[in-house]
Amino acid sequence: MKKNKQKIIKGNFVINEINFGSFLGDGGNQVEVKGELKLKLITHKFRMVISLLESGDWKFHEMGWRPKAPNIENKLDVIKPILDKSAQVLKTTNMWSGEQFDKSAEIIMNQIKVPKNAESTNAISFRAAILNLKNSNWNSMWGLIDNRVKHDSFFKVHGFSKEEIILAIDFLRKIFPSDWVKSKYKKGGVLHLGDDFPPESKDWFPAYHFARTANGSICIDPGWNYLIEIGLSISELQSFPELKRLLNELVRSPGTRHHLCLAAELFKRGYLVGLEPMTGSGSATNDLLVKINKSGYGIEVKEFSSKYPIKVLKKELLDKAGKLPNKLTHPTIFHIVLIEDGNPDPKREQDFLDSLDSLINEIPVKISAVVVGTRFVDASGGRIKRDLGKIVINPHAILPVDNSDLEELFKRNYTECLYPIHSIGTFFYFGNS
Repeated sequence: MKKNKQKIIKGNFVINEINFGSFLGDGGNQVEVKGELKLKLITHKFRMVISLLESGDWKFHEMGWRPKAPNIENKLDVIKPILDKSAQVLKTTNMWSGEQFDKSAEIIMNQIKVPKNAESTNAISFRAAILNLKNSNWNSMWGLIDNRVKHDSFFKVHGFSKEEIILAIDFLRKIFPSDWVKSKYKKGGVLHLGDDFPPESKDWFPAYHFARTANGSICIDPGWNYLIEIGLSISELQSFPELKRLLNELVRSPGTRHHLCLAAELFKRGYLVGLEPMTGSGSATNDLLVKINKSGYGIEVKEFSSKYPIKVLKKELLDKAGKLPNKLTHPTIFHIVLIEDGNPDPKREQDFLDSLDSLINEIPVKISAVVVGTRFVDASGGRIKRDLGKIVINPHAILPVDNSDLEELFKRNYTECLYPIHSIGTFFYFGNS
């Protein structure tokens, strides 16, 4: 008889909600599980608090019921199946770096606790089962993210301290409020935080990362490295009054993200003297104004996601030249980075770099040089790593430039990297199971 009763209990409870926080008043790393147990004609709503042990197992702490506890002789008949189900929902898929090769690394994946010696290179950690919980509490999105940062030991952004993460998030929430994220999902016909929102959707990044983090599914993702980079860059550029204008563009123009991050890096290196400076032609502006070795340079920053970047580049160069004054006060540098469409394609990038030589006689005389770069997140995490791809100096430019100045301004910002690397724009997507 008892065996049949256990079978009924296991088949009639459902988990509706998972929350992360400190629910026992001791600041511990705890999870609140909410759901329903249906027995006969009565639905008993339950609340369970569990915590993670060092072994990776989950420990039961307390349980509450509404309107009343079910009349079950053995309480373990209720607690154990709910605890087991909770552990399944909280189970992660992980991917980390193994043996390092020349330009790649061994990738290891599993669905168990990551070994201690691999925690720092675990690039992906994702809870797929939690997507089945249809949480649509959009107004609480940032509060849920805060709880993940403070109380979910599985949530990490490699290379950043918790203090840096919290600081960056305080700026991100102001730029990307929950209503903005909800509106992007709604345009894609999506209602819940955990619903499918594929990468081809407009504003997939960062809407997807915010929603899936609040939902509890994203634990580690290189997309969060870029988000923390953006947030910290905002904090570092507070002394520039033009920052407000740039932030207004941040939610409308994805290319502004690279503009912002490059500005913060150049500022820390002591080269940035102007953000959104006027060009001297009407209301037109450059993106950045820098000074190096007593020479000033205006920099126009662009992201290209086109499959035919050389064609787009020609058009953008002509457009920019048309907005510059006839009498130039300093050389203008056109800086671009490629945004990958799908998986990283080194051959396509190299083909583009090689094709730039054919452009040398088509660069408008008001543009002094074209600089191409790449950006990525490596397995060690931290801030976005940036590399110099190629410098093409315009021999016909009205104002010449010093190649050594450009090499210094746009030089790679790292000494070594840990593979695999993830190009900006190729962050991971997990669909619903």
